[in-house]
Amino acid sequence: MLWVMRDYFGHYCPMYAAEVAELLEIRGVGISATEVERSFARAGKRIIRRQLNEENPKLACIIAEKGVAYLQAKYGSSGIRTLVIDGTKPWQDRHCKLPMIARRLSGRICIVDKYYGRGTLALLNHFRHGSPLHFLTGRTSEDRNAFARELYDFRKEVPALEVRVFPRQNELHDRYVISDRAVVVVGTALRISARKSHF
Repeated sequence: MLWVMRDYFGHYCPMYAAEVAELLEIRGVGISATEVERSFARAGKRIIRRQLNEENPKLACIIAEKGVAYLQAKYGSSGIRTLVIDGTKPWQDRHCKLPMIARRLSGRICIVDKYYGRGTLALLNHFRHGSPLHFLTGRTSEDRNAFARELYDFRKEVPALEVRVFPRQNELHDRYVISDRAVVVVGTALRISARKSHF
């Protein structure tokens, strides 16, 4: 997570274990801040520890170059693939279609979108091969009972799907698709087929 935050999101500030645990929870990984601190301890000199606040004795951590080299050796020199769709590339972003992205992802797939509705299931259908498939969302403008019925039928065909509603809806911003080896950051709408659809 420290590697992803530094090299793929440009976050160069050390992070506390609690912050890392919260980000992992959004990704669908249940791990406590204590467990994160233990993993930091096992990392040894592969991470750099700093005390950011004299009043807070806890140390914040950032990945060291030694840690990056270790992860690259372990997971392949190509590292984690990242695709950002933010509307700054007018032609490429317009022609980036969801099925094309979905086919390139494997293993655990986590999707974060602050809005959900019956159309969301059409989106999730492209990722049905995810094992497991997690969807984290915030709110809907549709009838919740109607969505629940659709979701019930959908889960019969995609039993690996887990849906959670994030209680602090306003904290969800852009849309994300995260798999074991790739991160897709979506700051605009994705094209599911020939017509535009909100992701």
